[in-house]
Order: sequence, then C-alpha cells, then structure tokens
Amino acid sequence: MKFNFLKQKKYNQDIDPDEIFLDSANLPGFNNDMFEGRIEKPISRFSILLVGFIFLGLVAFFGYRAFALQIYKGDEFITRSENNALRHTLVFSDRGLISDRNNVPLAWNIPATNDLEFNLRKYIDKPGMAHILGYINYPQKDKAGFYYDTDITGVEGIEKYYNQLLAGQNGLKIIETDALNAVVSNNTIEQPQNGKNLLLTIDAGVQEALFNSIKSVVDEVGFAGGGGVIMDIYTGEIIAITSYPEFDPNKMLVGDKEAQKSYLEDSRKPFLNRITQGLYTPGSILKPYVAAGALEEGVIGQYQQILSVKEMVVPNPYNPDNPSIFTDWKAHGYVDVRKALAMSSNVYFYQVGGGYGSQEGLGITLIEKYFRDFGFGEPIQDGFFGNLVGTIPDPEWKKKIFDD
Repeated sequence: MKFNFLKQKKYNQDIDPDEIFLDSANLPGFNNDMFEGRIEKPISRFSILLVGFIFLGLVAFFGYRAFALQIYKGDEFITRSENNALRHTLVFSDRGLISDRNNVPLAWNIPATNDLEFNLRKYIDKPGMAHILGYINYPQKDKAGFYYDTDITGVEGIEKYYNQLLAGQNGLKIIETDALNAVVSNNTIEQPQNGKNLLLTIDAGVQEALFNSIKSVVDEVGFAGGGGVIMDIYTGEIIAITSYPEFDPNKMLVGDKEAQKSYLEDSRKPFLNRITQGLYTPGSILKPYVAAGALEEGVIGQYQQILSVKEMVVPNPYNPDNPSIFTDWKAHGYVDVRKALAMSSNVYFYQVGGGYGSQEGLGITLIEKYFRDFGFGEPIQDGFFGNLVGTIPDPEWKKKIFDD
C-alpha cells in the first residue's frame, strides 16, 4: 500500500514584536498618520480623486496637443517637416526696365536693403510720369512665412498693361538641410527668366514740361485738374501723355499709408487718369467730322462761303423775347470749309450742322451717323484706355434725358 503525502506549504512562523504587543486598547496612544500601532492603512477617497483628476488633465492636454499637431495645423507642420529636409525656394526674376524714347530710365530695379528675396522697383523722380507708368505690387507671405502670391504684378499704367512682357518667369532652387537646419547643398534646378525691357515713345523731358504747364494753368484758374497729350501726327507716336494731379508711385511701392490716405481723400482725385479714364464734352475736335458729312451729303460745296459773324441769333418761335444766341470767339467774315476749319469758326459749323436761314443743315440724324462712322460712341478696344463709351445725342436720348 502506498500513501501519497501532500506537502504542506511552509509559512513563516516568525512573529514580529509589533504583533505581539498589538492591542486595540492601546490604539489611542499611537499616531495613526505615522502608521504607529497599525500594519496598513487604506488610501483615502480624496487622494484617489485627486490623482484621477491629475491624470485626466494630462490626458486632455496631450490629446489637445496631438489634435493641434496632427489635425488643426497638420498641413502646416507637414510642410515644415518636409522643408526641414528638402526646401523648394523661389528664385525671383527681375522685372524688365522701362525707358523713354531717348533711353532715359523711367523704371528700374534696385537691390533690397533687408531680407527680401526679390529686388525692389524704383521710378524716375520727375513729375508727370505717375499715370503713364503706374506701379506694382510685391509678392506676399502668409503668417507662416510662405508665399501665397509669388508674382510681382503691375497695378496701373504701363506696368499693368505690359505686365506679361515685363514680369518674366521665376526660377526654382532646392536647398537641402540637416537636422540642425544647416545647409548641406544648394542647387538651382530652374533658372529665372528676367522680364523684357520696354522702350516707350514718351519723351521724359517733354512729358515733364507738359505736366508743369497743365499744373500752372489748373492752379491759376482754380480747376480741379487737367490732362494733355502730344502726338506725332506723321507717325501716330505719343510723345507726351500726362494728367494732373497725380500720385507718387514710389510711395505706393513702400506702402506709405499716410500718402495713400491723402490721395484717397483728395477731392481732385489724384488716381484718376484724366486722359485714359475720363469722358468729356467734345469741342472743336468734332468740326472735321461735321465737314466730312456735309461735303459727302452735298450740304455744302468745297468752295461755298458762309458769313461767320461774332454772334448767331436764332429766333424762338415760342418766346420771341428769348432767342437762342450762339457765339464765336471771333468774327471771321466769309469763309469756306477749309478756312472754317483753319480758323475754327463756330458759326460756320453751327449753320452747316443745324441749318440757318437759307443754309441747309446736316441735321441731328446724319450728324449721329457720321460720328458713328468715324468710331465715336464705341468702346476703344484697348485695355489701356479702359474701354469707356461716350454718348452721341439723338432724339431718343434727348427725350429720355430732358422729357419730364
């Protein structure tokens, strides 16, 4: 017969002195907080809650940071992390130069005096050039320091009209950096292509003289402003084209807020180009077109003479005491069409246009026809002149405007 004996676990039979003398009767004499008279003490609920709140705060903090890094600003930090290793950097092209017909520089580039990565624009410091040249806007960065607008763009004048020619094309450079952001290699993979230079038909000296002359008359008479053009009638080249008052294009470049505010608040409208953006009541410039229509329609003969007096009085059939009086700047006597044009006789063209006495007139319908045949009342298909459309009066227009 075999017997299986189970080994009993051996327990430590030693008894510590503290256990020998442990007696509930002597508990009040011990410092419970220091575990005197006790073998163990349970952790209080307050301590557990405090530790729990601390852990919850840590979880919330790191959760927010993870959200901010991966979701809220994830794209930005991804871009930064990529750029830390391999950064694509623009190599800005230089804008083309602008010169007058005598190669006098009107707009050119100067090196930046700060950490800008592109050269700055500079304009000639002479009056009368602002509206024809215009100005540009520089590339812009966002708050993170990345370019969201990488182009130097023309805003007004020649800078805007010939922007594609002047702008050129930016290049591209790759910069490799290590973990300490030190440059390891620097390679240009696309060379920038500078803009093309532009030679204008404008003569800077004539332009300045025309501007000063207009300014002198405007200031003396008290007009709001004025403008003028000088054209070579044989070639059609514009020698001078200017408007007064004007702005300072160099102040527009540097973002001079006070100067810009003064321009905007000026009732004379310095930003208005009175040549390319204005609509005006025409004067004697229309006489050749009235003459052409009158000759074509047989209203006058080329040698026929009309008496040009200082005043032409047209009776008022509805109120004889209030006749219409049309004046001329001078009494020219008998003139034919050639002399009438040379002398700019108002009375001659009053009679040829509207008729007077026995002289037949071209009439409002035919006047409108010939004006339109010569292109009046149509937009100028050229962005430099703003595509403004003038008004040619006709009976329908007159009824619409004056019929109450």
